[in-house]
Order: sequence, then C-alpha cells, then structure tokens
Amino acid sequence: MECNGLAKDYWNKDYWNACTECNYGIPNPIFGNEGWSVWIEGKKLTKLDRCSVYEYLFSPRTHSYWKCKHQLMDELITSINWDACHQSITSLPFGKRRWLVKHVTGFCGVGKMELLRGNQDHDECARCGLSEDAPHVVHCKGEGTEFTFTLALHNLEITL
Repeated sequence: MECNGLAKDYWNKDYWNACTECNYGIPNPIFGNEGWSVWIEGKKLTKLDRCSVYEYLFSPRTHSYWKCKHQLMDELITSINWDACHQSITSLPFGKRRWLVKHVTGFCGVGKMELLRGNQDHDECARCGLSEDAPHVVHCKGEGTEFTFTLALHNLEITL
C-alpha cells in the first residue's frame, strides 16, 4: 500500500487522475527474453487462461452455428447454463458423450447422413419408411417405438 502511494506521488497527480478518468493504463511491455505472449484485442494477457482464450476464439463461431442451425435467439443462447451443461456432459462416459454430441449436431448415423456418406443408397427410417434425420429418431411413431420408449421410461424410473 505504501509502495502504491509512493508510486502515485512519483507520477504527476494530474496525469494519474487523467489516466484513471479515461480508463487508460500503461500497456504491458514486451520483454526481450519473453519468447511469446498472447494478446487479445490489443491487450497482453498476464496469464494464460484457457477458458478466456477459448471463449474469445470460438464463442462467436459457436453462437453463429447454433443460431443458424436451430434459429436460436441471442437471448436464449446467453440464458443457457453452460457450466451445468459442461459438468453434465463431462460426467458421461466417453462413448455416450460422443454419441450425444453427434446426435445433437445432426451428424449421427441416421438415414440422411448414411446416404450422404455413401454407406447406403436411401435415407429411409427402418421403422416407418420416412426420411430419417436426427430429430426423426426421437419423434418416430413407427412400429415398436412405443414399447422401446415405455421400457426406457421404466428403466429411468428405476434408476431415479
């Protein structure tokens, strides 16, 4: 505290007050033996925080993807509890996590994707014969789906 006060006295107080009022600070210098540093919007990071760097690099692209893919509004994207989503998905085993991500993004192995990949010559659902995409798998009312849903619901009730 004393050092901070002495430093302020050292500088011209008018200059110090002017810098404080306009939110101007002395920029972080580049040191000769530094090797490399990370800068975001003209400001040098004093520590490498993976979360903030990832957010800066990928957040706009991710928001743009979800807005386009599912017509989500900015307000809805910002109201999602991303920390809870992260905690829940990382608690899943790797295989289930991979399946969930592929299914949510529409890249799972269903009719349309298998046709695009050249693994089959049609995009029809095996149960109902309609064109099959990721949402169709959830909403299909073909033969046997009611029993499968009831069984899954029963297993969920037992688990809970």
